[in-house]
Amino acid sequence: MATIFMSMSGEGRGHATRMCSLTEGLKQDHRIVLFAPADAYAFLAPLYVDDPQVQVVELPGLIFHYVQGKLAVLTSIYEGFRYLRETLDPLVDLLCEWIERERPSLIVTDFDPALPRAAMRMGVPFISFTHQHFLLANDLSFLPLDLKIHAWTMSFGVAAHYRGQFLTIVSSFFKADLRKGYEETIQVGPMIRPDIRSAVVTEGDYFLSYLRKKTPDSVVKEIVKTGQRVRIYGIGEREPVGNVTFHAVNPQSFARDLAGTKAILCAAGNQLLGESVFLGKPVFAMPEAAHHEQQINSQFLRRMGCGDFVTLERFRAEQFLRFVENLGEYRRVIESTYRGREGTGDVVQIIKTCLNSETLATAPARQLVGG
Repeated sequence: MATIFMSMSGEGRGHATRMCSLTEGLKQDHRIVLFAPADAYAFLAPLYVDDPQVQVVELPGLIFHYVQGKLAVLTSIYEGFRYLRETLDPLVDLLCEWIERERPSLIVTDFDPALPRAAMRMGVPFISFTHQHFLLANDLSFLPLDLKIHAWTMSFGVAAHYRGQFLTIVSSFFKADLRKGYEETIQVGPMIRPDIRSAVVTEGDYFLSYLRKKTPDSVVKEIVKTGQRVRIYGIGEREPVGNVTFHAVNPQSFARDLAGTKAILCAAGNQLLGESVFLGKPVFAMPEAAHHEQQINSQFLRRMGCGDFVTLERFRAEQFLRFVENLGEYRRVIESTYRGREGTGDVVQIIKTCLNSETLATAPARQLVGG
Protein backbone atom coordinates (compact mmCIF):
# COMPACT_ATOMS: atom_id res chain seq x y z
CA MET A 1 0.00 0.00 0.00
CA ALA A 2 1.56 3.26 -1.15
CA THR A 3 1.27 6.56 0.70
CA ILE A 4 0.24 9.52 -1.45
CA PHE A 5 0.52 13.14 -0.34
CA MET A 6 -1.96 15.55 -1.92
CA SER A 7 -2.20 19.33 -1.46
CA MET A 8 -4.48 22.02 -2.77
CA SER A 9 -5.42 25.67 -2.77
CA GLY A 10 -7.86 26.67 -0.05
CA GLU A 11 -10.07 29.08 -2.01
CA GLY A 12 -13.72 28.00 -2.37
CA ARG A 13 -14.84 24.38 -2.56
CA GLY A 14 -13.62 23.50 -6.07
CA HIS A 15 -10.07 22.41 -5.19
CA ALA A 16 -11.29 20.44 -2.18
CA THR A 17 -14.02 18.74 -4.19
CA ARG A 18 -11.54 17.71 -6.88
CA MET A 19 -9.26 16.19 -4.26
CA CYS A 20 -12.22 14.54 -2.55
CA SER A 21 -13.16 12.83 -5.81
CA LEU A 22 -9.59 11.67 -6.34
CA THR A 23 -9.28 10.48 -2.74
CA GLU A 24 -12.42 8.38 -3.05
CA GLY A 25 -10.96 6.72 -6.14
CA LEU A 26 -7.61 5.92 -4.51
CA LYS A 27 -8.18 5.25 -0.82
CA GLN A 28 -9.21 1.62 -1.19
CA ASP A 29 -5.66 0.73 -2.22
CA HIS A 30 -3.55 3.58 -0.81
CA ARG A 31 -3.08 5.73 2.25
CA ILE A 32 -3.84 9.40 1.51
CA VAL A 33 -2.59 12.45 3.39
CA LEU A 34 -4.42 15.65 2.39
CA PHE A 35 -2.76 19.00 3.10
CA ALA A 36 -5.55 21.57 3.00
CA PRO A 37 -5.84 25.27 3.91
CA ALA A 38 -8.84 27.49 4.68
CA ASP A 39 -12.11 26.47 2.95
CA ALA A 40 -10.59 23.25 1.66
CA TYR A 41 -9.76 22.07 5.19
CA ALA A 42 -13.21 23.04 6.46
CA PHE A 43 -14.79 20.99 3.65
CA LEU A 44 -12.57 17.90 3.90
CA ALA A 45 -11.85 17.45 7.61
CA PRO A 46 -15.40 16.41 8.62
CA LEU A 47 -15.61 13.95 5.71
CA TYR A 48 -12.57 11.95 6.79
CA VAL A 49 -12.48 12.40 10.56
CA ASP A 50 -13.08 8.66 11.13
CA ASP A 51 -11.47 7.27 7.97
CA PRO A 52 -8.37 5.17 8.74
CA GLN A 53 -7.12 5.50 5.15
CA VAL A 54 -7.22 9.30 4.97
CA GLN A 55 -5.57 11.99 7.10
CA VAL A 56 -6.42 15.68 6.65
CA VAL A 57 -3.79 18.19 7.79
CA GLU A 58 -4.49 21.93 8.03
CA LEU A 59 -1.87 24.26 6.56
CA PRO A 60 -1.74 27.98 5.75
CA GLY A 61 -2.38 28.82 2.11
CA LEU A 62 -3.09 31.52 -0.43
CA ILE A 63 -6.64 32.91 -0.46
CA PHE A 64 -8.51 35.83 -2.01
CA HIS A 65 -9.33 38.83 0.18
CA TYR A 66 -12.55 40.85 0.07
CA VAL A 67 -13.49 44.37 1.12
CA GLN A 68 -17.20 45.22 1.46
CA GLY A 69 -18.16 42.13 -0.50
CA LYS A 70 -15.87 42.81 -3.46
CA LEU A 71 -12.68 41.03 -4.45
CA ALA A 72 -9.79 43.23 -3.36
CA VAL A 73 -7.18 42.53 -6.03
CA LEU A 74 -4.39 44.68 -4.59
CA THR A 75 -4.93 43.34 -1.07
CA SER A 76 -4.94 39.77 -2.39
CA ILE A 77 -1.67 40.43 -4.25
CA TYR A 78 -0.11 42.06 -1.17
CA GLU A 79 -1.13 39.18 1.09
CA GLY A 80 0.16 36.76 -1.54
CA PHE A 81 3.59 38.38 -1.46
CA ARG A 82 3.53 38.32 2.34
CA TYR A 83 2.77 34.59 2.22
CA LEU A 84 5.73 34.08 -0.10
CA ARG A 85 7.99 36.22 2.08
CA GLU A 86 6.99 35.05 5.58
CA THR A 87 5.15 31.73 5.35
CA LEU A 88 6.34 29.71 2.40
CA ASP A 89 9.91 28.81 3.44
CA PRO A 90 9.02 27.61 6.97
CA LEU A 91 6.07 25.71 5.52
CA VAL A 92 8.29 23.96 2.98
CA ASP A 93 10.66 22.99 5.83
CA LEU A 94 7.72 21.51 7.74
CA LEU A 95 6.52 19.56 4.70
CA CYS A 96 10.03 18.21 4.13
CA GLU A 97 9.84 16.77 7.65
CA TRP A 98 6.52 15.13 6.76
CA ILE A 99 8.08 13.65 3.61
CA GLU A 100 11.12 12.39 5.54
CA ARG A 101 8.89 10.76 8.16
CA GLU A 102 6.13 9.30 5.96
CA ARG A 103 8.09 8.49 2.76
CA PRO A 104 5.28 9.06 0.23
CA SER A 105 5.62 7.27 -3.08
CA LEU A 106 3.99 10.09 -5.02
CA ILE A 107 2.82 13.67 -4.48
CA VAL A 108 -0.14 15.33 -6.21
CA THR A 109 -0.82 19.05 -5.97
CA ASP A 110 -3.76 21.22 -7.01
CA PHE A 111 -2.37 24.75 -7.27
CA ASP A 112 -0.51 24.78 -3.97
CA PRO A 113 3.02 26.27 -4.05
CA ALA A 114 4.41 24.67 -0.88
CA LEU A 115 4.28 20.88 -1.23
CA PRO A 116 5.81 20.85 -4.76
CA ARG A 117 8.83 22.78 -3.46
CA ALA A 118 9.22 20.29 -0.63
CA ALA A 119 8.88 17.42 -3.11
CA MET A 120 11.64 18.80 -5.32
CA ARG A 121 13.93 19.37 -2.34
CA MET A 122 13.36 15.79 -1.13
CA GLY A 123 13.54 14.21 -4.59
CA VAL A 124 9.96 12.88 -4.66
CA PRO A 125 8.17 13.06 -8.06
CA PHE A 126 4.99 15.12 -8.14
CA ILE A 127 2.02 15.58 -10.44
CA SER A 128 0.37 18.92 -11.12
CA PHE A 129 -3.37 18.35 -11.14
CA THR A 130 -5.27 21.63 -11.53
CA HIS A 131 -7.79 23.57 -13.51
CA GLN A 132 -5.71 26.77 -13.52
CA HIS A 133 -3.01 25.36 -15.79
CA PHE A 134 -5.41 25.74 -18.73
CA LEU A 135 -4.19 29.35 -18.74
CA LEU A 136 -0.79 28.06 -19.84
CA ALA A 137 -1.76 25.04 -21.92
CA ASN A 138 -4.93 25.91 -23.84
CA ASP A 139 -5.53 28.04 -26.92
CA LEU A 140 -7.59 30.99 -25.68
CA SER A 141 -7.53 33.00 -28.89
CA PHE A 142 -11.35 33.17 -29.08
CA LEU A 143 -11.59 35.29 -25.92
CA PRO A 144 -12.34 39.02 -25.99
CA LEU A 145 -9.16 41.10 -26.05
CA ASP A 146 -9.34 42.20 -22.41
CA LEU A 147 -9.66 38.61 -21.18
CA LYS A 148 -6.86 37.45 -23.48
CA ILE A 149 -4.63 40.06 -21.88
CA HIS A 150 -5.69 38.99 -18.39
CA ALA A 151 -5.20 35.31 -19.24
CA TRP A 152 -1.69 36.05 -20.49
CA THR A 153 -0.93 38.00 -17.30
CA MET A 154 -2.37 35.31 -15.01
CA SER A 155 -0.40 32.59 -16.79
CA PHE A 156 2.81 34.00 -15.30
CA GLY A 157 1.34 33.59 -11.83
CA VAL A 158 0.35 30.00 -12.60
CA ALA A 159 3.85 29.21 -13.85
CA ALA A 160 5.37 30.82 -10.76
CA HIS A 161 3.43 28.56 -8.39
CA TYR A 162 5.78 25.66 -9.18
CA ARG A 163 7.75 23.95 -11.91
CA GLY A 164 9.30 20.53 -12.31
CA GLN A 165 6.16 18.39 -12.19
CA PHE A 166 6.37 14.90 -13.62
CA LEU A 167 2.98 15.27 -15.31
CA THR A 168 0.58 18.13 -15.87
CA ILE A 169 -3.10 17.17 -15.74
CA VAL A 170 -5.77 19.81 -16.39
CA SER A 171 -9.31 19.06 -15.22
CA SER A 172 -11.97 21.26 -16.84
CA PHE A 173 -15.65 21.21 -17.69
CA PHE A 174 -14.53 22.27 -21.17
CA LYS A 175 -11.90 21.00 -23.59
CA ALA A 176 -9.84 23.28 -25.83
CA ASP A 177 -6.94 22.90 -28.24
CA LEU A 178 -3.47 22.78 -26.69
CA ARG A 179 -0.91 25.46 -27.43
CA LYS A 180 2.41 24.66 -29.05
CA GLY A 181 4.84 23.44 -26.43
CA TYR A 182 2.12 22.03 -24.20
CA GLU A 183 1.22 18.94 -26.22
CA GLU A 184 2.09 16.62 -23.31
CA THR A 185 -0.54 18.21 -21.07
CA ILE A 186 -3.25 15.69 -20.23
CA GLN A 187 -6.79 17.07 -20.42
CA VAL A 188 -9.54 15.33 -18.46
CA GLY A 189 -13.13 16.15 -17.64
CA PRO A 190 -14.39 17.44 -14.28
CA MET A 191 -13.85 15.36 -11.16
CA ILE A 192 -17.19 14.00 -9.96
CA ARG A 193 -17.69 12.87 -6.37
CA PRO A 194 -19.46 9.52 -5.79
CA ASP A 195 -22.53 11.21 -4.28
CA ILE A 196 -22.89 13.36 -7.40
CA ARG A 197 -22.20 10.46 -9.76
CA SER A 198 -24.80 8.24 -8.11
CA ALA A 199 -27.44 10.94 -7.60
CA VAL A 200 -30.90 10.34 -9.06
CA VAL A 201 -31.47 13.19 -11.52
CA THR A 202 -34.93 14.76 -11.47
CA GLU A 203 -36.40 18.16 -12.29
CA GLY A 204 -37.88 19.78 -9.22
CA ASP A 205 -39.76 23.05 -8.85
CA TYR A 206 -36.79 25.07 -7.62
CA PHE A 207 -33.46 26.56 -8.71
CA LEU A 208 -30.20 25.99 -6.86
CA SER A 209 -27.73 28.77 -6.15
CA TYR A 210 -24.20 28.61 -4.78
CA LEU A 211 -22.67 31.96 -3.88
CA ARG A 212 -19.39 33.04 -2.36
CA LYS A 213 -19.49 34.00 1.33
CA LYS A 214 -18.82 37.65 0.52
CA THR A 215 -21.59 38.02 -2.07
CA PRO A 216 -23.23 41.48 -1.69
CA ASP A 217 -26.77 41.58 -0.28
CA SER A 218 -27.85 43.46 -3.41
CA VAL A 219 -27.38 40.26 -5.41
CA VAL A 220 -29.57 38.30 -3.00
CA LYS A 221 -32.25 40.99 -3.30
CA GLU A 222 -32.21 40.60 -7.09
CA ILE A 223 -32.59 36.82 -6.73
CA VAL A 224 -35.61 37.40 -4.47
CA LYS A 225 -37.08 39.77 -7.09
CA THR A 226 -37.18 36.95 -9.67
CA GLY A 227 -40.06 35.41 -7.73
CA GLN A 228 -38.59 31.97 -8.40
CA ARG A 229 -38.08 29.31 -5.74
CA VAL A 230 -34.33 29.35 -5.10
CA ARG A 231 -32.25 27.43 -2.56
CA ILE A 232 -29.06 29.35 -1.78
CA TYR A 233 -25.91 27.73 -0.37
CA GLY A 234 -22.61 29.34 0.52
CA ILE A 235 -23.59 32.51 2.39
CA GLY A 236 -24.90 30.86 5.55
CA GLU A 237 -28.25 30.00 7.02
CA ARG A 238 -30.80 32.82 7.28
CA GLU A 239 -34.53 33.26 7.57
CA PRO A 240 -36.32 32.73 4.22
CA VAL A 241 -37.07 35.81 2.13
CA GLY A 242 -39.99 35.43 -0.27
CA ASN A 243 -39.42 32.21 -2.22
CA VAL A 244 -35.70 32.12 -1.37
CA THR A 245 -34.31 29.84 1.34
CA PHE A 246 -30.76 29.79 2.74
CA HIS A 247 -28.88 26.60 3.61
CA ALA A 248 -25.68 25.62 5.40
CA VAL A 249 -23.05 24.02 3.17
CA ASN A 250 -23.46 20.27 3.44
CA PRO A 251 -22.05 17.99 0.71
CA GLN A 252 -24.88 15.44 0.91
CA SER A 253 -27.83 17.83 0.88
CA PHE A 254 -26.16 19.99 -1.75
CA ALA A 255 -25.67 16.95 -4.01
CA ARG A 256 -29.36 16.03 -3.66
CA ASP A 257 -30.48 19.58 -4.42
CA LEU A 258 -28.11 19.78 -7.39
CA ALA A 259 -29.53 16.57 -8.86
CA GLY A 260 -33.10 17.81 -8.44
CA THR A 261 -32.86 21.43 -9.52
CA LYS A 262 -34.16 22.98 -12.74
CA ALA A 263 -30.90 24.87 -13.27
CA ILE A 264 -28.02 26.48 -11.39
CA LEU A 265 -27.39 30.13 -10.48
CA CYS A 266 -23.83 30.38 -9.21
CA ALA A 267 -20.34 31.78 -9.21
CA ALA A 268 -18.34 30.49 -12.17
CA GLY A 269 -15.96 28.05 -10.52
CA ASN A 270 -14.82 25.18 -12.73
CA GLN A 271 -15.88 22.43 -10.31
CA LEU A 272 -19.52 23.37 -9.90
CA LEU A 273 -19.88 24.09 -13.62
CA GLY A 274 -18.52 20.61 -14.28
CA GLU A 275 -20.85 18.94 -11.78
CA SER A 276 -23.85 20.80 -13.19
CA VAL A 277 -23.16 19.89 -16.81
CA PHE A 278 -22.42 16.29 -15.77
CA LEU A 279 -25.95 16.09 -14.35
CA GLY A 280 -27.52 17.82 -17.35
CA LYS A 281 -28.26 21.09 -15.54
CA PRO A 282 -28.02 24.45 -17.37
CA VAL A 283 -26.05 27.18 -15.59
CA PHE A 284 -26.48 30.92 -15.21
CA ALA A 285 -23.05 32.01 -14.02
CA MET A 286 -22.16 35.18 -12.12
CA PRO A 287 -18.38 35.71 -12.23
CA GLU A 288 -16.99 38.64 -10.28
CA ALA A 289 -15.72 41.42 -12.53
CA ALA A 290 -12.26 41.21 -10.95
CA HIS A 291 -12.13 37.38 -11.07
CA HIS A 292 -10.86 36.88 -14.59
CA GLU A 293 -10.45 33.11 -14.39
CA GLN A 294 -14.17 32.80 -13.65
CA GLN A 295 -14.97 35.20 -16.46
CA ILE A 296 -13.02 32.94 -18.83
CA ASN A 297 -14.90 29.89 -17.50
CA SER A 298 -18.13 31.76 -18.24
CA GLN A 299 -17.05 32.47 -21.81
CA PHE A 300 -16.53 28.73 -22.32
CA LEU A 301 -19.93 28.00 -20.75
CA ARG A 302 -21.68 30.32 -23.20
CA ARG A 303 -19.62 29.07 -26.16
CA MET A 304 -20.60 25.47 -25.36
CA GLY A 305 -24.28 26.42 -25.31
CA CYS A 306 -24.74 25.10 -21.75
CA GLY A 307 -25.82 28.37 -20.19
CA ASP A 308 -25.18 32.08 -19.98
CA PHE A 309 -23.59 34.62 -17.65
CA VAL A 310 -23.37 38.19 -16.46
CA THR A 311 -20.86 39.62 -14.02
CA LEU A 312 -21.97 39.50 -10.39
CA GLU A 313 -21.95 43.26 -10.08
CA ARG A 314 -24.34 43.65 -13.05
CA PHE A 315 -26.75 40.85 -12.14
CA ARG A 316 -30.43 41.75 -12.36
CA ALA A 317 -33.57 39.66 -11.90
CA GLU A 318 -34.74 40.11 -15.50
CA GLN A 319 -31.49 38.63 -16.86
CA PHE A 320 -32.05 35.42 -14.96
CA LEU A 321 -35.68 35.28 -16.09
CA ARG A 322 -34.56 35.53 -19.75
CA PHE A 323 -32.20 32.62 -19.09
CA VAL A 324 -35.12 30.61 -17.65
CA GLU A 325 -37.07 31.10 -20.88
CA ASN A 326 -34.29 29.27 -22.79
CA LEU A 327 -33.81 26.30 -20.44
CA GLY A 328 -35.13 23.83 -23.00
CA GLU A 329 -32.45 24.70 -25.56
CA TYR A 330 -29.64 24.59 -22.99
CA ARG A 331 -30.81 21.16 -21.82
CA ARG A 332 -30.93 19.87 -25.39
CA VAL A 333 -27.31 20.92 -26.00
CA ILE A 334 -26.06 19.41 -22.74
CA GLU A 335 -27.88 16.13 -23.26
CA SER A 336 -26.56 15.72 -26.78
CA THR A 337 -22.93 16.66 -26.14
CA TYR A 338 -21.67 17.06 -22.57
CA ARG A 339 -23.81 15.22 -20.03
CA GLY A 340 -21.95 12.47 -18.17
CA ARG A 341 -18.45 13.69 -19.09
CA GLU A 342 -16.00 13.35 -16.21
CA GLY A 343 -12.33 12.67 -15.54
CA THR A 344 -12.15 10.87 -12.19
CA GLY A 345 -11.48 7.42 -13.60
CA ASP A 346 -8.85 8.78 -15.98
CA VAL A 347 -6.87 10.50 -13.22
CA VAL A 348 -7.10 7.51 -10.87
CA GLN A 349 -5.78 5.25 -13.63
CA ILE A 350 -2.93 7.66 -14.46
CA ILE A 351 -1.83 7.74 -10.81
CA LYS A 352 -2.02 3.96 -10.47
CA THR A 353 0.05 3.58 -13.62
CA CYS A 354 2.58 6.05 -12.23
CA LEU A 355 2.88 4.08 -9.00
CA ASN A 356 3.44 0.87 -10.94
CA SER A 357 6.03 2.43 -13.25
CA GLU A 358 9.66 1.48 -12.70
CA THR A 359 10.71 4.74 -14.38
CA LEU A 360 8.40 7.05 -12.46
CA ALA A 361 10.73 10.03 -12.51
CA THR A 362 11.51 9.99 -16.23
CA ALA A 363 8.77 8.25 -18.26
CA PRO A 364 7.11 10.48 -20.90
CA ALA A 365 3.50 11.33 -20.24
CA ARG A 366 2.31 9.48 -23.34
CA GLN A 367 3.57 6.19 -21.85
CA LEU A 368 1.29 6.69 -18.86
CA VAL A 369 -1.94 7.32 -20.74
CA GLY A 370 -1.77 4.64 -23.36
CA GLY A 371 -0.83 7.10 -26.11
